Amino acid sequence: MQLSKQDVINLKDAINVAKVLNIDNIVINDGMVLAFNEAKSAAIVSPIALDVPEGVKMGLVRVKELESRISVFPADFVVDLTLTLNNDVKSIKMSTESMTVSYRCASIRDIQAPKGIHPDEYVSFSLSQEDVKMTAKGAKMMKADTVDFSIGKIY
Repeated sequence: MQLSKQDVINLKDAINVAKVLNIDNIVINDGMVLAFNEAKSAAIVSPIALDVPEGVKMGLVRVKELESRISVFPADFVVDLTLTLNNDVKSIKMSTESMTVSYRCASIRDIQAPKGIHPDEYVSFSLSQEDVKMTAKGAKMMKADTVDFSIGKIY
């Protein structure tokens, strides 16, 4: 299955946000990016527009490594996904006429990620100037119109 140019841009944006938040592993499932960092002090629970069939699941581990592999390519390259029988993405192959690079994905069952955020649990909080800059940079990378903060248990 081949990703469109816009799909690749959206995937790169999600990877860049994960890098900013120091997140190593990402789950993409049912049109959502789900991840949190090792300390569980930052999370991504965001929609992502990928033109893939419903039920395709992607477990991206070592996202910095995937980003470094993507960065070696010029603007125009092909991204192919290899699927298992369960619609898990087994590997990602990036290629041009002269170069091919592959990246092995993990099962989403092997990655600890939030299932969502419980909307009824809210608290008041303040952000440092550094946190505001990090949040603004992440929102810009994801091309978000709004940023909603929900504090509570990550499921």
